[in-house]
Amino acid sequence: MAAPRHIALALALLLVGAGVAAAVFGVPQLTGLRTLIVIGGSMGGSAPAGSIVIARRVPAADVSVGDVIVVNSGSSRPKLHRVIAINTAGGQRVAFTQGDANRSPDPGTSPLAGQVMESVATLPYAGYLVVGLTVPIVWLAILAAGVLCGVVVLARRLRNPEAR
Repeated sequence: MAAPRHIALALALLLVGAGVAAAVFGVPQLTGLRTLIVIGGSMGGSAPAGSIVIARRVPAADVSVGDVIVVNSGSSRPKLHRVIAINTAGGQRVAFTQGDANRSPDPGTSPLAGQVMESVATLPYAGYLVVGLTVPIVWLAILAAGVLCGVVVLARRLRNPEAR
């Protein structure tokens, strides 16, 4: 009788995991939000490395000092930094940004035109799980753990047939 309970528990955990994944990645996509995984530690405790950030598009005119926005710094990856000042340069609004854990502001400015991605929620360290699930060795380890559990249950049943 123990094996069906184990299978039911494993299925329930799988469904909960799928539900959480859908909530974190599917729902934001359907509602116009975006999910980003924080790679660096420049935001310190407010968005530590490995966090999932949920961001939304806002009019650039609505961005104010203190907001956390996604900035394209010219590198291949956008970064999440806090707006520390806003100014006008050449008739265009620009933001001065800085990571919460950085000692100095970012070099240069970020133009505030059109729409900007603004952070609305942070799920600390949840990105490590997501990234981990994209690595084949992690899937192999999960599969091996499942097979090991099955072997243990089967061995117990073979040693003690009355436990059924």
